[in-house]
Amino acid sequence: MNETEWVSDFFTYDSTPPDFNNIESVKNFALLWNLFERYFCDKHASLPKIQKNINKMIANNYSFPQIIYNDYFNDYQQRYLSGGRTNQSFEALLFRDNASDKKYKKLLKSILENSEAEANKKVFACFIIIYRLRNNLFHGSKNIATIARQNDNFIKANKVLMSFLSFLKSNGKLN
Repeated sequence: MNETEWVSDFFTYDSTPPDFNNIESVKNFALLWNLFERYFCDKHASLPKIQKNINKMIANNYSFPQIIYNDYFNDYQQRYLSGGRTNQSFEALLFRDNASDKKYKKLLKSILENSEAEANKKVFACFIIIYRLRNNLFHGSKNIATIARQNDNFIKANKVLMSFLSFLKSNGKLN
């Protein structure tokens, strides 16, 4: 029995086996996150470290890929805002009730609601969202039996990660 068969056999949702035909992006997310954490976060990702490294790059006059702070950020705005205010999808990011998560939830909300935010803040907002997807997946908040419903979220996260990793590679920032 291969891994997919085993997981399918392990999980059932209302006696219906999960749909694992459309989760390649979820699987790839784990690989891309690993590369991001290794090359950008020195093997230990946290929102403070990601923010610090982004700010360090800005201080060294790096310009981030426009596709991240224009296209992907705008896509996230459309997903997490309704009528200019955060919505239920934003709440589904499941920020915890601790000081650090409250701080980053408030920061993300302010960046999403400000269409004139600076590029580096938009890039960081994308990574706050991706970090929440990562935590929710790796810490058990995502229901594996219905994970195929999240495929679009992971496709977008993967595009951001690939764009950013390509940017790092082209600028000689892979250690």
